[in-house]
Amino acid sequence: MQGVAIDDEGNMVVADSRNHRLQVFTPSGALLAVFGSNLAPGSVAQMDRPSGVTVTSDGRIAVIDFGNNRVVVF
Repeated sequence: MQGVAIDDEGNMVVADSRNHRLQVFTPSGALLAVFGSNLAPGSVAQMDRPSGVTVTSDGRIAVIDFGNNRVVVF
């Protein structure tokens, strides 16, 4: 795990770097969503070692996609 952010609803956004994905958990710990894993090679949302993550004021998720030298916003 490389980064964690909490949204306005208390959901936890986790940058799971070694598995090349973001995971979103509810405040009770239930898995809510997964971004970036099991995607076709070359997909815009496919990540390589995501690290820092934040939730913007309008609720979007921004993550540093370290291995692809970019920032991805969902």
